[in-house]
Amino acid sequence: MTMTPFERFRLKMGTNDNKREEQRKQAKYVVDELIADDPSFRPVIERIGKIPIAARLNRYVKEGFLQPKMSIQATMENPFFLGDLFHVDDRYWLCTAVHSEFGIHYVGEIIQCNHLLKFQLPGTDGQIWGLHAVVERPYSKNVTNSEIIQTSVTEFRIRLQRTPESERLFLNQRFILGVAYTEDGKKIPEVYYIASKDTISNSNPEFDEGFLILNTVRSESIFVEDNLDVMVANYRPPVPEPVPTPDYADIYAPSFEVKYGGSWRTFSGKVFNSAGEDITTDTNLEFDWRISATDLQAKYLEIEFVTDYDCRIRCRTSGYDPDDKELLYSTFELVLSAKNLDDGTEYGEVTKSIYIGGLL
Repeated sequence: MTMTPFERFRLKMGTNDNKREEQRKQAKYVVDELIADDPSFRPVIERIGKIPIAARLNRYVKEGFLQPKMSIQATMENPFFLGDLFHVDDRYWLCTAVHSEFGIHYVGEIIQCNHLLKFQLPGTDGQIWGLHAVVERPYSKNVTNSEIIQTSVTEFRIRLQRTPESERLFLNQRFILGVAYTEDGKKIPEVYYIASKDTISNSNPEFDEGFLILNTVRSESIFVEDNLDVMVANYRPPVPEPVPTPDYADIYAPSFEVKYGGSWRTFSGKVFNSAGEDITTDTNLEFDWRISATDLQAKYLEIEFVTDYDCRIRCRTSGYDPDDKELLYSTFELVLSAKNLDDGTEYGEVTKSIYIGGLL
């Protein structure tokens, strides 16, 4: 009778079904001890946006024009994931491969980032985003001698961490990946645009992990938009934040004219907050009204205080001197200052020019 591989395994291990689990636990214990005792073990490895882990880093490899790589091994208590961004030896490293070996430990590969990809997104008021990325030319490997061959000099493949910002990158979006020089020494940006974007192969949105691959192609530079100072293509200056408007006072009236011999004209004082809301009656205010007028105008003008917020003015006719012809059609100033009696806030002075008109 032919036995299945599992039956052969059980026969080898004995009849106890728990022996396989015991073997795994024993192997895990041994591996944990080996990882902790290894010279390449690092008790704290920083992960951007996540808690640090303890792991072993080794096999620093540099192949041709490709970015350096390191293998990473960690215990089951220190899991890491595809797309994790590590900060090691003053460099940023992107995790591009990870798997769990027999439930004993994690093994993966991290690649050194060589570019800070800077860009802007629609609807963000000119904010500049920067993401560490691996930027390399497309390549192939010769099977015979493992020689690495560039397959294009007009394209770059970009790998970067999956984030809410990187997911919003769109086709034909342009980036400055380098700087070139003209014959007269003038700097010009080397610009590339996204020809395709792989958001599926190496991403797991359900668990918020993974990395994206952008395939970019050389683009013509737009000198008026591609900004070398901030290394952003199609640069849009940030929208300045609005300067908050302080609370202020103002004077209101149906008309800023007082007629000679006419009736009283009422003027109302109001105070507004920075949102433009009238807070006059909701605040413990003190109003100070005064008139700035010539001696001639002061002979005829009368002012009365009607309420805490209102005053009224008229230009009387009694005692009129025919030589005072300059009174008509002249202007004087009504000045209001307001103060909050609770917190001492002063709202500044408001001045309105009042016109003295003719007879009714």
